[in-house]
Amino acid sequence: MWDFPKGGVEAKDISLEAAVIRELAEETGTDQYVVKQQLPEQITFSFSDETRKRIGYERQETTMFLVEFIGNANDLKPLDSEIDEIKLVESNELLNHLTHEETALYIREHVGIPFRLKL
Repeated sequence: MWDFPKGGVEAKDISLEAAVIRELAEETGTDQYVVKQQLPEQITFSFSDETRKRIGYERQETTMFLVEFIGNANDLKPLDSEIDEIKLVESNELLNHLTHEETALYIREHVGIPFRLKL
């Protein structure tokens, strides 16, 4: 499954942008990112009953950011046990790689990338 790195804000984070950079570094092995802008709405979805019982949460709200990677692609290394591979894709190919429909629809609406369903 392909999706964006995600995580929560911690007490030590001085801003949402700092939390974004920290989460990216924890999951990709590098902090070579620049936060360009916070996107206007959150992605919100409810978890299945099975997931609710396992994690203790009913739903998730994700604040999305447009982030530029300014580092060397060779420095990208999955550091989280849930991540098998990191892949950089061009924006016009992004929707061909996302697994979650909610995320793809959000990107289409808020980033203006043409939407193409995977067959």
